[in-house]
Amino acid sequence: MASAWPCALGDDPYARERAAAKPMSAFLLIAIVFAPAARTATPRWEQPASTAAAIHTLSLLLHDRGYASIWRTGPATRDRGVHALRRLCYDEPLLGWPYTGMAVGVPPRRLPGPRARVRTLTQVEAPYAKVEACC
Repeated sequence: MASAWPCALGDDPYARERAAAKPMSAFLLIAIVFAPAARTATPRWEQPASTAAAIHTLSLLLHDRGYASIWRTGPATRDRGVHALRRLCYDEPLLGWPYTGMAVGVPPRRLPGPRARVRTLTQVEAPYAKVEACC
């Protein structure tokens, strides 16, 4: 990936060197590819929107678990060399890469165990819990 990325930036050696280092800056790099489904109940216009919403939700979940992420796009998402490396079809656009790592200066959040989050109902708490006998 790091070798294909700079090809999208032209002939500037400094820009190519910086671009080659970018994918290596995150410990998890996720390639987001939109693969349209021809036969589905979801309209064609809604499919990329759903993909973007899913990735946004993923970034929120990562943040909730103490990680940081940033969604990167740019010329490399449209570069033929990068598409060939990922073996993408012509109708599968690369939407970007969420770079994921630890948040700098923010300690990981310690999450409570499942017992702390589960409440056991010992009695019915609804206002209509007491039913009086009729007749």
